[in-house]
Amino acid sequence: MYYNTDDYHPYLDKYPKHIAIVPDGGRRWAKEHGCTNYDAYLKSVELISQIVLRVFAREAEIVTLFFASTSNFKRSSQEVEDFCSASWDFIKGKLLQLALTNNFKIRIIRTDNQNFERFRADALRIEKLTNGGKKTCNICFNYNSLDEIQKAAELAAQKGGHFLSFMQIPEPVDVLIRAGGANVLSNFLLPQLAAARLYFVDKLFNDLTLEDFDNYINHYTNTVLKYGE
Repeated sequence: MYYNTDDYHPYLDKYPKHIAIVPDGGRRWAKEHGCTNYDAYLKSVELISQIVLRVFAREAEIVTLFFASTSNFKRSSQEVEDFCSASWDFIKGKLLQLALTNNFKIRIIRTDNQNFERFRADALRIEKLTNGGKKTCNICFNYNSLDEIQKAAELAAQKGGHFLSFMQIPEPVDVLIRAGGANVLSNFLLPQLAAARLYFVDKLFNDLTLEDFDNYINHYTNTVLKYGE
């Protein structure tokens, strides 16, 4: 499906259809609480589970989660192993069961296969098992938005059409919530965020509550969009 530029304007008086989340601050939270990075990441994915079910119980149709960028794989081998292990233990376990029970599909979005081979079989199995779901949870793992754009543009040049039609995530984002205090996009969903409302949260992700999350969504739905007036 092709989304033109008008489609990329969100409707702020309605519950967002596509919510993007950057659950940042896991390593800092681990240091503050004297626990391992792995344990901190496990706490993060537990909160993610609650958020996904909460918004899918409302009108949200897509949740896109930034689990790991291509740059994250430049960290120390132990840190890489920590977030990979915690992420895939969660995806293969609790998230898969939630998807099957609550009828949503899981899509693993990656733009670099160099560090992905060990996860490929699991990713394909999970996507196949949940393919019939009515809503979508995108997991961006080993992801780089500029690479996604470049590959989509190359396909558009070969096959004809607009590059948005060839994006792995073609749907525009309505609202982005990034925890951890950094007010940067970190190469995440660059064209999809063209008209999104952005919330950069000072709290580390693991310190957020569901009430905090509801407050950001409520602010979004109560904002009036002027469309350049």
